[in-house]
Amino acid sequence: MGKLRHIALYADDIEATAGFYQKVFSMERVRQLDYVITLSDGLVSLAIVDARKSKSGSKGLDHIGFLVDDMETTAAKLEASGGVHCGQISKTVADAKVERKYRAPDGLVFDIVTSEHARPVWGIPV
Repeated sequence: MGKLRHIALYADDIEATAGFYQKVFSMERVRQLDYVITLSDGLVSLAIVDARKSKSGSKGLDHIGFLVDDMETTAAKLEASGGVHCGQISKTVADAKVERKYRAPDGLVFDIVTSEHARPVWGIPV
């Protein structure tokens, strides 16, 4: 079974946006790169991506992510139900075993990941 554990959004000022969620909801900063700050409430991660550095140029919700127990079983269910595999965050073959991106029939992009990805990247305990 998959569990919703990740939300990613684009913002113009990632530092101010992260500060807002930290202050209002007591989220903790668990990861930071030059283009993204990841916060967590201990259960769900919130990745705030720099809109000025993205290729899409959009703002707001980018994608959601589900933690899954078994990548291959979930991928097969997704594809049988109309989900379309549309890549990985990282492009190595090994990464396809722990994280994949899909597009739902309604067009929303989402990640499916295993605990091997969720722990270090999303900063959530699993």
